[in-house]
Amino acid sequence: MQIKRWETLEGFNAVVAYVAAKDEFHDFRLGNIEWRGEQLRIAIEGEARVWYFTFTGVSELEFDMDCVLPAYVTEMGIKGHNVLLDLNNGWFSFRAREVTLEIPRREEKQDE
Repeated sequence: MQIKRWETLEGFNAVVAYVAAKDEFHDFRLGNIEWRGEQLRIAIEGEARVWYFTFTGVSELEFDMDCVLPAYVTEMGIKGHNVLLDLNNGWFSFRAREVTLEIPRREEKQDE
């Protein structure tokens, strides 16, 4: 039997509601960032779990970041299709056509 490890949200409205419920990922660590053409994949780590955002149709990417310190999210803001990641050591902003969020599921303990 395969265990489903991820729940997937698609579309900006669903993702915005989830981000707000997670307090904009305040004080979570910025993980890997992968940029391939018009696709941007960002990992955010916290609570011993990792969330993966995949943005497609990305344009207007701008960022300023001091890479000496580890990056922690102070706020993740999404308005319309504009995304801002405010960090303790800089920021990222971009516009995206679509978004998908992979949410890690906590494993439930089986009774033995």
